Amino acid sequence: MLPITLSKILHDKQLMKRILITIGIVIIYKLMTFIPIPGVDLKSLQMFFDNITRTQGGTLFGIMNMFSGNAMQRFTVLALGLMPYFSSCILIMLLGAVIPFFRKYYVMGGQEGRGKIVRSTYCLTIVLCLIQAFFISLWLENPAHFQGLSLVTSPGWGFRITTVISLTAGVLLLLWLGKLINVYGIGNGVAILVLTGIITKFPFVVYQLITFHIKHALAGDQLFFLLVIFIASIMIVWMISKSTQKIPIIYSNSNIKNSITLRFSWVGKMPIGCAQSIVSFPAMMAAFIPSWNKIAWQMSQGGWGYIISYSILVFFFTYFCVAIVFRPQEIGSKMKKFGCHIENVELEKEVAKYLNTNMTRNTMITAIFLIAVGVLPSIYSKIFSRIPYSAVNFIGGTTLIIIVGVFYDLKCQIEAYFRMREDQNVDKWEIAYIAFDEIEAEIKKGFLGTKEIPCVIEPLRFTWGMPIRTAIDQYRLYVPDTKQREAKVLLD
Repeated sequence: MLPITLSKILHDKQLMKRILITIGIVIIYKLMTFIPIPGVDLKSLQMFFDNITRTQGGTLFGIMNMFSGNAMQRFTVLALGLMPYFSSCILIMLLGAVIPFFRKYYVMGGQEGRGKIVRSTYCLTIVLCLIQAFFISLWLENPAHFQGLSLVTSPGWGFRITTVISLTAGVLLLLWLGKLINVYGIGNGVAILVLTGIITKFPFVVYQLITFHIKHALAGDQLFFLLVIFIASIMIVWMISKSTQKIPIIYSNSNIKNSITLRFSWVGKMPIGCAQSIVSFPAMMAAFIPSWNKIAWQMSQGGWGYIISYSILVFFFTYFCVAIVFRPQEIGSKMKKFGCHIENVELEKEVAKYLNTNMTRNTMITAIFLIAVGVLPSIYSKIFSRIPYSAVNFIGGTTLIIIVGVFYDLKCQIEAYFRMREDQNVDKWEIAYIAFDEIEAEIKKGFLGTKEIPCVIEPLRFTWGMPIRTAIDQYRLYVPDTKQREAKVLLD
């Protein structure tokens, strides 16, 4: 199957052009990660990050460095990576759950509402960038936060203003590059940039493992065990990424049958991020309050306090995130609006109850999976105590699920592209609608089918990124160009 797909890709000039454009944008992104902000002693900063990489790779600093492609470690203009954007997306999503103004645009806003949500997200991103960049500049000026190392050569307002402007511009540049990949490249721009930042660390991880083997004479059975963990982790993540529950739906007054999809990856890795932020809080406070050192030691990476607390928090946040993101009542309303119902379940209240029951059961599997993803690297690091945590996390942790998840998303993207290219009855496809999530897209695709309008869903999805229903997760509905205007009128 893979050789056939590769052959189709290589023989498709349009797709190859998109791939080359994406590679060019990625190269520009990587070059930008080497442009440092003036006024920082990079050697001292490197010493600090080398230490936390060996001992605390899963803490906030390690996560920010991973998502920024080591730009945080070099303190370049892209040091913030896309974290402010992810944070603003999540905040807007939460506001959409509790504040009527935002909720209105989520539920009934259509394309206009989605546009306002996206604009609000970008504005909040800028605000978060300005705040985070300012506090980072203050943080860098204090040697106490860096084990006594003086990182800033000329502290003061000049350094602070330069840092704020540079870091904010860097985040906006990344968003622009991601948009270029969506429009002119292979899609999934944000996910591609995150993947690039992570995967470029792979040679370093291999080097760490080889060095560890040379210094400590890793036994053959231990090497085999690491290899088995790596392969098994890839297979399990791939299986969970593609695992779905299909709920059959029927459209009234037609013979059209369709289905909506409940995914196990619905909440992404957001529960992991929330749990890690709380568990790492004592370590962060210990930098300011010495009396927190004992608590920080008990909650350190790999300790039983960390493992137990992390597991409980991930379990809680998985269900909490599902409760916020998955809205069965709104799904039931959309189904009623577009004239469909779940097979053997017709009443709107019963539809919501049916969906909620199924998602609750699926969430249990997701929670167990995410707990394992976060806990197993800590257990591996105990077994192989001298291997840096970052290397272990690459073999079977959160880093791996992002890598595998993005490749799975690209596979879905390419499949959608070929479905459109291989349809002999349509010369040109145009976007008729951009849905907030997959279920909305599937309901509307089936509705267009009842009107005899062909439709293909192109998923721009970050499966194990964040459960964001704004600008990152998009499901574009393509229809023949001759039917675009009609489809837009029907869907809005």
